[in-house]
Amino acid sequence: MPKALCMKHVGPYERFYESYAEAFAYMEEQGYKMAGHPRTSYIDGIWNQEDPEQWLSLIQIPIE
Repeated sequence: MPKALCMKHVGPYERFYESYAEAFAYMEEQGYKMAGHPRTSYIDGIWNQEDPEQWLSLIQIPIE
C-alpha cells in the first residue's frame, strides 16, 4: 500500500522551503525514503484569502 508523508503549510508560498526542509528532516530522522515526486495541494490562497499568512497548502511526499 502506498504511503505519503503529509503536512500543512500555512503562509505565503515563498516560505515553502521551510516546510519542505522540516518534512525532509523528519523523513531522515524516521528512516523514510522518498518514493516519488512531492505534490502540493492548494486549499486556501490568493483566490479566497487576502492575507498570505492565512494561505493553506498540503504537502504530500510519497515515502517507503
